[in-house]
Amino acid sequence: SCPMNSGNTRGYNDVIESCMCDPGYSGPNGGDCIACPEGHFKPLRGNDICRQCLPGTSSSTGAAFCSCAEGYEPFPLTGCRACDEGFYKDFIMNATCVPCPLYSTSSSSGSVSLSNCTCTFSSGSAIQGCYAFESTTSVREPDNSE
Repeated sequence: SCPMNSGNTRGYNDVIESCMCDPGYSGPNGGDCIACPEGHFKPLRGNDICRQCLPGTSSSTGAAFCSCAEGYEPFPLTGCRACDEGFYKDFIMNATCVPCPLYSTSSSSGSVSLSNCTCTFSSGSAIQGCYAFESTTSVREPDNSE
C-alpha cells in the first residue's frame, strides 16, 4: 500500500512507485510525503514541489490552496486586496473584511485586528465601545431663588 499522505489514481496499489503525494504534500513518487509549510501550497496529487502563496494570501501547514490573509479580502481578477480604511479582518479565509464598530474607524488599509479600530468622536477603544460625542459641558439646574 502507499505511504501516509499519498495515493494513486491508477489502482496499482501493489506498485509503490505509482504512489503520489496528496495535495498539500510534496515528495518523490513512492517516497515520504512532507506537508507543505505554512504560507505554501500544492493543489494536485503528484511529485510537484510546494509553491509559495501570492502576496495577500496565506495558508496553514499541509494546504492544497491559499486563502486571503489577515487584513485582505477576495477581489475579482487580482485574488485578494487589502481591507479598506474602516474595516479589518483577523483571520485567514476567503471572506470579506469586517467593518469597525459604530463610531470607530481604522486609520489605514489592511488592518488585521479590532484593536486597529479607534473611536472617531470620543476617547476610548472600539473594543469597549465608542460614543457619538463626548460631553465636555455640565448641565446646571435653573436658579429659582428670585
